[in-house]
Amino acid sequence: MTDLTISIPDELMQKLRPHLNELPRILELGVEQMERANPPDKLTHRERIIRLLAERRIAHPLDKSLVPPQAFTRPRQQPLHIPGKPLSEIIIEQRGPR
Repeated sequence: MTDLTISIPDELMQKLRPHLNELPRILELGVEQMERANPPDKLTHRERIIRLLAERRIAHPLDKSLVPPQAFTRPRQQPLHIPGKPLSEIIIEQRGPR
């Protein structure tokens, strides 16, 4: 068990005085009620970022009603295989040394 010293208003102490023996249970019930009112955030990192962006009106979640249903079910197109150097390497070469 851990000892805890706190300062509380006099009016609250008057209410608590008859229940001092039950104080640990009263605190436990209060914490349970607070957790029910504000459940811990169980969102993934990605979901928290999306929520933050939406709250700040920087980005909005995709409205799937605006997209045809088949767009979500069809397989992704395979990338094209083009011979030669990647475009990024060509651009770096054309820029020259820095």
